[in-house]
Amino acid sequence: MGPEAMGVANANLTWSDEKVCRNFLCGTCPHTLFTNTTEFLQAKEANPNDPVFSRFQMEYESNIFAFVDECDRRIRAAHRRLEKTPEENAKTTNLMREIAEIELAIQGGTEKIETLGEQGKVDESMREMAAIEALKSEKADKERELQQLTDTSGASGHQKLRVCDVCGAYLSVLDSDRRLADHFGGKMHLGYHELRNMLVKFKEEREKRKMAPPSSVPSGAPAGAAGGGIPPAPSGVPPRGDFRARDDFRDRDRGFDRHGPRYDYVFEFYSVSLGYLWMLSIPFPALGQRTYIDENALQPGQVNTHWNWDDVHRADRYLEALEQLRDRNASSVEVADYLATEFRRAGLSADTQEYSFFTTNGSKTGVNAYAIFSSPRASGTEAMVISASWLSRTGEGDGTLNLRGVSTVLSLAWFLRGYSLWAKDLIFVVSDGYLEGMQAWVTEYHGVSQPNLQAEPLRLSSGVIWTALNIDYPGHSFSHLGVFFEGLNGRLPNQDLINSFQRISLYTGGVPMLVYDHRDDVEILGLPSWTPESIRDNSELKEYARRAKNVVRHVAYQARGQASGVHGLLHQFRIDAITLFAVPATGPHGFHAIGRIVESTLRTMNNLLERLHASFFFFLLVGPTTFLKIGSFLPSAVLISVAMMFCGLQGWVKAGWVWMLDEAQATKDEKVDKRVGNGRWSRRQRPVLKAVMVMAATHGLGVVVFYLLTRSWYLHNSTVAPLLVSSLLAVLPLTSLLLLPKQPAQEAPLPVMLKSLNLCLTSTVISILSVLNFSLAAVIAFLTGVPLCYASSSARSELRIAKYMAYMTLAFGWVALQRYEVLKAVANWELLGVWFAPFMCIVYAPLVLQAALVCLLPSESA
Repeated sequence: MGPEAMGVANANLTWSDEKVCRNFLCGTCPHTLFTNTTEFLQAKEANPNDPVFSRFQMEYESNIFAFVDECDRRIRAAHRRLEKTPEENAKTTNLMREIAEIELAIQGGTEKIETLGEQGKVDESMREMAAIEALKSEKADKERELQQLTDTSGASGHQKLRVCDVCGAYLSVLDSDRRLADHFGGKMHLGYHELRNMLVKFKEEREKRKMAPPSSVPSGAPAGAAGGGIPPAPSGVPPRGDFRARDDFRDRDRGFDRHGPRYDYVFEFYSVSLGYLWMLSIPFPALGQRTYIDENALQPGQVNTHWNWDDVHRADRYLEALEQLRDRNASSVEVADYLATEFRRAGLSADTQEYSFFTTNGSKTGVNAYAIFSSPRASGTEAMVISASWLSRTGEGDGTLNLRGVSTVLSLAWFLRGYSLWAKDLIFVVSDGYLEGMQAWVTEYHGVSQPNLQAEPLRLSSGVIWTALNIDYPGHSFSHLGVFFEGLNGRLPNQDLINSFQRISLYTGGVPMLVYDHRDDVEILGLPSWTPESIRDNSELKEYARRAKNVVRHVAYQARGQASGVHGLLHQFRIDAITLFAVPATGPHGFHAIGRIVESTLRTMNNLLERLHASFFFFLLVGPTTFLKIGSFLPSAVLISVAMMFCGLQGWVKAGWVWMLDEAQATKDEKVDKRVGNGRWSRRQRPVLKAVMVMAATHGLGVVVFYLLTRSWYLHNSTVAPLLVSSLLAVLPLTSLLLLPKQPAQEAPLPVMLKSLNLCLTSTVISILSVLNFSLAAVIAFLTGVPLCYASSSARSELRIAKYMAYMTLAFGWVALQRYEVLKAVANWELLGVWFAPFMCIVYAPLVLQAALVCLLPSESA
């Protein structure tokens, strides 16, 4: 066939050549049955005379089945085209209903005639008889109309088309016998008739092979042929489905399997690598888009502000009074009483709230002060909060006082109560401490109980809080306003609030906004002095470094579930809140600029008729005016999760099969590779229960670790406690060596099953986290992607122990190496309900510990 048939080329072909038609080798090529028809796809280039090879039989059956299946699909489509339209169906139903009603009327009239005849009313019975005759005539007309509609309805119309159940061609009952004979004797009809008979024959042969005893299989045939399945190649790959593509068999003939382990590992490698590269490309300057206002009602910066120098002077006087309280080391009660008194002097309803938190590390007490300005234009069902904490967020509440922030709130209370334009109540809160004061106030405001909190109930209350601004002003003056927006457990506010503040700060107050407190004029590359200037001065590289710095800090806050400011405590109650941080500098801005910005922002939020909902709640703010949507960064973690899922499923499949050598060959050479040579695939049991018990034990150990970390003895013994916990974690998992399978040939090795289930579970955890807390999902994917996918046992015990210790360091090393972070996470759990600490102990660490056990337990070859 082809050029070889014309003598142009030398047709020196073997049965393994790509030009050989495998269907012709096994019997009949479907393409030759439909020559010069619409089913003729392409000519075949070879027609070898070699004997039929049985290993192509399944490919041959698959191709025949594909032809017939496509024909059946066309037949079903043709039947659908010939069905009646909805209008025709409705008309047919109406006609049938009318005929039934006429029949009932005729039946009733007949009974009435009999009754009238018995009563001797002849004239009335004759009139009724005439009416019945008219009904019978009407019924006959309706039946003729129904019959005509039945004959002419549908796509076939008057042609009375039918579909051939063999080849799918249209036939008409009006065709002549010669035309019908031409169809039934045509190449298309006869070809599909032959293919359908061949499928019936294939089915009968498979049934015979299933009923045949195992000894009926020829000695040269691979195991599995007797059952009608695919003869697995001795390449270490378990048998697969019944239908294979032609290229797969050609690849096997060349000595490899395209669906074998090497291709699975290549997919995993590229998927994991792409996930890591995607994470690194998130700060790339070419990505992202400019921020914009999505809620039309906001209209930021469209009002004239009235904050003036008299209000600035009042703020300075408040600052002097607060500094005097600081200098004489006034107590929390004295400070709160002073604040409440000043709120009352401004004409507001004010009160104080005492609270106490009881934690493992001791108790924390304080007194909050708050005031409420009732809206003169509304019923008090909605409110906005203006707050400041006594301690600044500088150093994450390390003791720096926020005196200027508190002074700003006091002066704003005097200023804002003088205007009647407010459609929402204004709540002024000065919380004690850093985060704990606002936590006590906001939980009591919403009526939420906290077991370790004792707080006075609030005697003053207002409506539902929609938005909140927290003012953090620790220095004498500032050059920029930074925005902090992360809330507890990864929650974020609506982006419209941040975007509105950015525009108001720049165009109303003349103050540029920063993401956090990262100034653009600060050298952030940190390159050594010998670096070429072309690299040091590269604008793209600098922009990448700025964005990366913002992304890393955002991930650090969100992954740990830590609020980046006092505002973050309000997110748990669906309150959109941010912290305005005045970045300390020698100038040029002070009370005048921040007052105008807060006033304009509050008036923008005052325009809202409903909660902010139109903009984004899932985003990465890589710059003051640039952000990334969730679709730009979510795939980075999902790709690693998908690779782990595929790797786990691959391990599950392989755990159920084992390659068994023939007895003769196994006796001849005991050192031969188990996956080379003649043999057969044999099923083996999967020890699912053992693996699940090990996984449950690891998570139980995580619960024990979390319990120990929240005890006072761990907090007060900075040296001994971490060592004891680390030793306990290193020794306890060694008990898993008692669960080794006794018959490796009949039962899959425990490490294989444990790795499979571990990868599937980790993939599920990452996928769920990615839509709840992307930063935490990305961190977990980054830490576990490569270690868990490539965890494996070894024949040498020394190497297994070394791997085990490395994985244990990854799982629980933070207990001893990051003691400060551990204490901080435990404190956030007890005070604020942040679930980062229990998640790390009960979810993350056990998942890595399971991979450590995979490396520790002996492999099948060992």
